[in-house]
Amino acid sequence: LIMTPGIAFFYCGMVRRSSLISMLIQSFSIMGIIIILWTVVGFSLAFGDNWDSDGLIGNPSTFGFLRNVGAAPNPILCPTFPMTVFAFFEMAFAVITPALIIGSVAERAKFNSLMIFVVFWHLLVYCPIAHMEWHPDG
Repeated sequence: LIMTPGIAFFYCGMVRRSSLISMLIQSFSIMGIIIILWTVVGFSLAFGDNWDSDGLIGNPSTFGFLRNVGAAPNPILCPTFPMTVFAFFEMAFAVITPALIIGSVAERAKFNSLMIFVVFWHLLVYCPIAHMEWHPDG
């Protein structure tokens, strides 16, 4: 998660002085929103059991609120290390991806609109693609 402040400072070097605080707030707000979304439902959508027969998205009740995620390894997802480590490792990717997106809208997007976009983008784009690419049954 140290990558997100790093990318925030990188973007601050690319914007005008008047937008510096805005970029920092956007980056750190995105980090907070995605951490909450990932904990509540994102990890389950990305790595839960298939919700449909096509393997497009995971079942939100499998790991919702990180239920069934503990110190024991998961034989399918992470057979050699604790499931908690796996969940937080994958969360780092979930956090940095929208933080990279804000660089394309620096100084051009309103804060509220950007936060709403990030929520929908995470739930409707990132989680299904993560499930299809990284889940063994996706």
